[in-house]
Amino acid sequence: MFRLIKLLWEQIYYIRYFLILIIVFTSTVAFMGTSLVNGDTHWEIFFGSLYTSISLFLFGGLDAGFPAGEPLWTRVILYFNYFFAPFLTAGVSIKLIYSSVFKYRSPRFRGHDIVCGLGRNGALIFELLKKTNNRIVLIEQDAANPLGAEISRNPKIWWIQQDFREKPVLEQAHLHAAKRVYLTTNHDLTNLNAMLEMKQMLVGKEQNVEFYCQIGDHDLEHNMEKVLLPEDLMGHVHFFNAYRMVTHRLYDNYLKKRNMLADGGNLFVLLGFGRFGQLMYYRLVKRDMERTGQDEIFVATHQKSPILDRLQYRWSNAKYPAHCKIHKPVYGDVCSPEVWDQVDKLAQECQKPLIVFIGMDNDIANINTAISMKLQGPETLKKATIICRIYSPAAKMLQDVLEKHLTPNLHQDVILFPMKKELQAALQDDLFSPNEQSA
Repeated sequence: MFRLIKLLWEQIYYIRYFLILIIVFTSTVAFMGTSLVNGDTHWEIFFGSLYTSISLFLFGGLDAGFPAGEPLWTRVILYFNYFFAPFLTAGVSIKLIYSSVFKYRSPRFRGHDIVCGLGRNGALIFELLKKTNNRIVLIEQDAANPLGAEISRNPKIWWIQQDFREKPVLEQAHLHAAKRVYLTTNHDLTNLNAMLEMKQMLVGKEQNVEFYCQIGDHDLEHNMEKVLLPEDLMGHVHFFNAYRMVTHRLYDNYLKKRNMLADGGNLFVLLGFGRFGQLMYYRLVKRDMERTGQDEIFVATHQKSPILDRLQYRWSNAKYPAHCKIHKPVYGDVCSPEVWDQVDKLAQECQKPLIVFIGMDNDIANINTAISMKLQGPETLKKATIICRIYSPAAKMLQDVLEKHLTPNLHQDVILFPMKKELQAALQDDLFSPNEQSA
């Protein structure tokens, strides 16, 4: 009953305060037409009726008395308000209790999954975990998270609105009794520090908790696995990189399966060098035994990137030469004609099929850049294959936009890569395979 009242209160969220005003107004009018409120003047009767109407939210009809020989309309209004006013009060009280007391109560879960962070990757993992029908503990500070309403209605989910890096919070989530922990934020060091803290808390515990830790930096992941973490701490630890998974899918399922890779090599252009661009860069530079080694790579990004500088240094080192040619990057507006002219110049020099990846973190900016290139760019860009990273689930609608603005010969060379869909598929395959679920 307690939970039912809370859920009903949340369902009438947008009209509940309007209902309170209606109850006060109708009750005041009804009381003024009864003998339940006494007064010598009209003002005394009015304020007495108003006071009694407000008291309904605390005492129902017990303090006011019950109308017997009054007109039918007053009895109907008052009896309805006698029951409904305390219900609204109970809704407010229960909501306050949940927000101030119960959200800090330690969940009595065992064998549950803990998700640390409910950003983009965390939300996708959360959606996949719901299908397992296992109990879930979410540790996410942002009370305004878009999934908050759904979480609060699910009895198998416990939302702790605190920092998962704090030891008391992890104890509250019953870390020692959990089956799996997913550290999903885009802050690699935050994930790693929290994971190490959790492993330290579990020293001497019999329960073997599986850790899935997101690391976006390719080098950091390699160093943690091969150098920094001792073997005894690596047990039951699985590093994953959502963007690496998805760029592998892009390379294998789009470039290779659609025969976009030319035998004599391609000129790959990366516009934008966020996590998607970085991992696509790694995938293109990584030696593919099926390739001829004649590929060329050019990167343009808005601002100077230490990661890009580090990669340039590595692949220019004689000890670790890249199997393809890497051109000096350009820092500037990737949507500007100046950058397009540099791409055009390279394309004319190398005479290789051009594939452009637009990977900025804004769907509309990506698709707008692709349209501009096809309509206003140099001839080499008009003939190029352009792959746009699109995270929005409304990829079909965006594809319609392309078809509306571009001629059939142009829009067929613009491919919308459904980032969210591919991320879900990659996480499903890598983290939720039958072997992982039985771990």
